[in-house]
Amino acid sequence: MTPHLQNTTVVACHWTEQRAVSNLFGYAGTADLLIEHKVHGLCLVDLKTQKCLRTATGKQAKPKPYSTWCYQLAAYRAALGVRATSINLIVNSVTPEMPVEHVWTEAEMESGLRAFMAARELWNIENDYNPAQTVVNVTADTMVLTA
Repeated sequence: MTPHLQNTTVVACHWTEQRAVSNLFGYAGTADLLIEHKVHGLCLVDLKTQKCLRTATGKQAKPKPYSTWCYQLAAYRAALGVRATSINLIVNSVTPEMPVEHVWTEAEMESGLRAFMAARELWNIENDYNPAQTVVNVTADTMVLTA
């Protein structure tokens, strides 16, 4: 865990890198962190790197979160069945500096889940995939959180 997380914002880390599976909707992924945040309470965190170059005036550019990051967090949150604030922790891949937290609003998360589900449905159609007809095999050494 970065010093930023250890010393300033995290009260507790509940888990790292947990598989999130939605058998109902037929998708899965690996969520990065579930933490107790000093300001935001229970938070689902996804780590991202981004090239944050200097502007023409020499000022450090601010990281820009992508809407697809919200879609991903919304899908994880739905699959895990947790009610948590969703945060992307953005690490500058060019210059060593403190990571930047981007906190998604509940309205953004609701829209993000709708967008993810629409994209998932298109993928299902294009790939002739029906999650209701798929069997998920899980080994005993794999922890899977499902909703």
